[in-house]
Amino acid sequence: IELAQISVVKFSVYLMLGPPHPQIGLVGFSVTGAHPHDIAHILGEQGVCIRAGQHCSGPLHDTLGVPASLRASCGVYTNEEDIINLEGALKTAYAKLNS
Repeated sequence: IELAQISVVKFSVYLMLGPPHPQIGLVGFSVTGAHPHDIAHILGEQGVCIRAGQHCSGPLHDTLGVPASLRASCGVYTNEEDIINLEGALKTAYAKLNS
């Protein structure tokens, strides 16, 4: 999970939702200038599956001023290659949406 958090942090146009917590296999974030559903769709086309939406926390999203967010989940089956693919797919999606 730490590698996933670092990968999202390296991607400079993000808003990390919540402090990093190594015992929780989730990374919640938003990408500035792109709707979360668009990012999730483009990542899905690249074989990287993440969730987009309000994840049962609409009031939090209202407070943060974001319509929705992205959530990447890491589990025992997630490996370093998966995280590298997430980072590359995020860069590709952002470039595609902002070209």
